[in-house]
Amino acid sequence: MRKTGVIAVAVIDLCSAPPVWRFEVLRTGRLIYAVNDEAVNRFELETIHEYRDTAPLRKRLREHLRERFA
Repeated sequence: MRKTGVIAVAVIDLCSAPPVWRFEVLRTGRLIYAVNDEAVNRFELETIHEYRDTAPLRKRLREHLRERFA
């Protein structure tokens, strides 16, 4: 395979993305554009709060799936 120097990029609207996706982007992604620091801070805080708030639901779902497919 020939290297072309092209970088694959996924572009999504994070404001409408699920909390898990948004949190993963915060964790592993790289910011390429922001209107201002306040908008970035607000997005980060809202994402972390939603991710933590939905943790019990994700735990219950994992337990349910383990029981169902065990």
